[in-house]
Amino acid sequence: MTPQSPAIARRSPHRRLVALPIAGYIGALAGYAAYGAHHDRFWLDFAITMNVFGVAAALVVALFGARDLTRAVPRSGPARSTAVTHAVLNTAALALFATALGLYVSAWNDPARGAAPGVTLCALGLAATITAAILGRSLVREHHIGVAQWKATETTRSPRL
Repeated sequence: MTPQSPAIARRSPHRRLVALPIAGYIGALAGYAAYGAHHDRFWLDFAITMNVFGVAAALVVALFGARDLTRAVPRSGPARSTAVTHAVLNTAALALFATALGLYVSAWNDPARGAAPGVTLCALGLAATITAAILGRSLVREHHIGVAQWKATETTRSPRL
């Protein structure tokens, strides 16, 4: 089986699931920011909930990403360095969001605290996630990792107008 085989491309759920932690991360950042602006307890609880969801989803997606890194990416070359940087940035983002969660998860029933640490950690985590997403797109578009290989023929090409 070649590193870029169609079997890997069809079976890997990494690309399909990656939107889940991103949604959780965006929700957490928005929740902490809204809590900081309005001091409404609802927004803090929303931020904590989205943070839990984002971190949990990121852990699941990371497992599939690690599988893709070991099975679908060639062991050397530019695709490997891009994939490793992608993984490191996503791990850093996960650590930042997990740290924010650790700071606030006990605040569910406790007196409220300021939103600045949550906003800061989540903004940094989201910046790392966006950078990792750009690299992930590069893995698919430029390095063709996880893309089923096919050959264009005269019958599969669209007609010229």
